[in-house]
Amino acid sequence: AYAERFIAISRSTARDLQRFLARPVDVTVHYNGNDMGPVTADEIADFRRRHGIERPYFMTSGSRADYKNAALFFNAFARFGEARKDYAIVCTGGGTLDDASRAAAGQADVHVAIFDEHDLRCAYAGALALVYPSRYEGFGLPVLEAMACECPAITSTASSLPEVGG
Repeated sequence: AYAERFIAISRSTARDLQRFLARPVDVTVHYNGNDMGPVTADEIADFRRRHGIERPYFMTSGSRADYKNAALFFNAFARFGEARKDYAIVCTGGGTLDDASRAAAGQADVHVAIFDEHDLRCAYAGALALVYPSRYEGFGLPVLEAMACECPAITSTASSLPEVGG
């Protein structure tokens, strides 16, 4: 309430701040950086072997509930029909897969895990794509991380994601 200046992690967050404060504010945007980067084909092969990932895979990141909108990915994936058996899905962020998502995955191999930074880099680098249809992000770090690891990112146009995914 008393601050004269603010720092935000995206123009979208800066707009949200102005809207919530309901007064003009001085906001400077400083984007997040990351230390992610490409890995070698041997590192990806080792990652896949250690985690039992044998099929080509799509990746999701973070919580699969609410605004992260992973249900949209799983509903779209269900449209692969019988071809689902030819793919895997790697879900980072831990937790469990809900019944609807499990049903939508069909015969795809689903891997739910929390990875250390090296394995996360390998997960991104080995994926067909990160699918991140979030409804809201202050920044959207998984999109930046995926792109830094040379992984295509399929995302929504909500909040800051167009800024990050450009």
